[in-house]
Amino acid sequence: TALPILSSQLETMNRVISEKLAFNDAVKPQFNAMNVPLYDRKYQKQSEDMIGQGAKLLKDFVAAVSNYMSYTEQRVQAFCSDVGSGSELSAANEKFCHYLHQHASYLRPLNSHYASFKDSIRPDVPITWEVIRDLRQFATTHHQFSCYLSKLQPYQLISIEEECSQSTCTAMLRARNMDLHKTVQKLAVVHATTDEYLQAIVTCGSLSRLAQANLPTVFRKFCLSLDQLNRVYKDLSSHYSSKVALEHQLPTAGQRLRTTDECILSSLTATVNATAKIFAFFQSNLEFFVGSSTSEMLPLKSGGAKLACVASFRKQARSFMEKLARPAPVSVPYELALRSSRDVLSSSESRVTLSEQIEICRTKISRLEQEREHWMLESQLVQIKHEKEQKRNASLNEEVGRLKDELSLSGRTRSPSLIRAATSLQEASKTLPQTLPVFKSAEEYSKIVAPKLGVLSGTSVVSSSEDGDEQESRETLIKNHFSVRIVDMTRQFQEADAKSVHLEAECRALHKHLGLSEKTKDKLANEVEEYHDKIKSWRTNCRLRLTVTKRSLA
Repeated sequence: TALPILSSQLETMNRVISEKLAFNDAVKPQFNAMNVPLYDRKYQKQSEDMIGQGAKLLKDFVAAVSNYMSYTEQRVQAFCSDVGSGSELSAANEKFCHYLHQHASYLRPLNSHYASFKDSIRPDVPITWEVIRDLRQFATTHHQFSCYLSKLQPYQLISIEEECSQSTCTAMLRARNMDLHKTVQKLAVVHATTDEYLQAIVTCGSLSRLAQANLPTVFRKFCLSLDQLNRVYKDLSSHYSSKVALEHQLPTAGQRLRTTDECILSSLTATVNATAKIFAFFQSNLEFFVGSSTSEMLPLKSGGAKLACVASFRKQARSFMEKLARPAPVSVPYELALRSSRDVLSSSESRVTLSEQIEICRTKISRLEQEREHWMLESQLVQIKHEKEQKRNASLNEEVGRLKDELSLSGRTRSPSLIRAATSLQEASKTLPQTLPVFKSAEEYSKIVAPKLGVLSGTSVVSSSEDGDEQESRETLIKNHFSVRIVDMTRQFQEADAKSVHLEAECRALHKHLGLSEKTKDKLANEVEEYHDKIKSWRTNCRLRLTVTKRSLA
């Protein structure tokens, strides 16, 4: 029986989760402290910007009101000294000046407390109504300032009435003073109304003094009160301007009073501009305030635990993201890498091709050197054979001549054998060349020299075997000697070629370093000249200063 019940409960839970129903525990509200509130980055950024703008507007308003009260205190004193014929201040005016002198102790905390509220806002904590609790101190300071204005109002009204009681006050000036009297009364009332709406807004989130459903209405009323405050300051500025214009026509108005009135008018103009900017700021962002007051950003009854939970969650998320963050590897753009790879590939291919071509050329050069030395050796051997054949031809000619002389001396009939020997010797001597020809190639040598050597070998004159063996051994020794020398010279030539290439590279590098050294030398020479010029100018200036100092001391 328990298994079907558990299965039905599981199906119910899965259906609830799949339908994405929000969990709202109304039985145990303390568990709501674990709920993660919504975090809208756009809302957070806009709230921070608005708080910063409010700080600037408040600073302008406080500065303008402070100037207005300071110049009002000076005006009361100047009016008594000029119009009152140097009489002392009345008790009301003296009390009024005393209270006006304390205005800084009420205005400066407005700036400081709002600045502390602005600094207390952190980017890792959502701006909710629980954060607005930090604005209570500012609201308290503003309430004290409103009470200060209410305390100041009766003395200011009495001061205006005393000005109307002066003998120099005309009926038109008295009417303008009464208009100013009414405006001052409205000013305290409007400040009190604005303070009430501000207290209601600040205490709404935490103390539940006002229902959250009525909070948009409070914002709208607060905006209207700011509009009324701006209008009251406009009326105050216009009425005071009319009053001053008539008052300065009196002969009793002195220069100090005129200057102070101009300063009061400028401070009132600055106050009107500041209140107009504050009203425009709230009016343009009224929908944002109303929307934020009715959204899910409203606080729960969990106090500050919710914000602490959010802060811890955000810290954990930040630390997790920082652990995931890895420094980006140094990469090269794809197009540049592709171009570079092509250049490297082409350069490597060209280097390999050039190396192969250099090796082939060196092999050809070595072979040609060996052939050149071989044919030089062959030409020397042919020269030696030619000299031998010339000597043999000379000996044969001598023998023929001797035989002819013997035949002529004997006078006997010529025998056929002698005649044939003489004839063969003459023909063999005719076939031998008188000089060594120059051969341009091996083919020409094989065509010209080889047949003649064959003719010589085929004649009836045959050398001995011992001379042939000796000749061949000498030729072999000479050939081996020159072959070894050719190989050695080729190796030396290649080594010399490599050394010359290395020496050329070193010469180029040294030439480049020499150029850089020349440039560095020129640069240092220019700097030395500049420093010399600076030293000269510094010496000149020091001499001039010393001269001026000596003259002044003299």
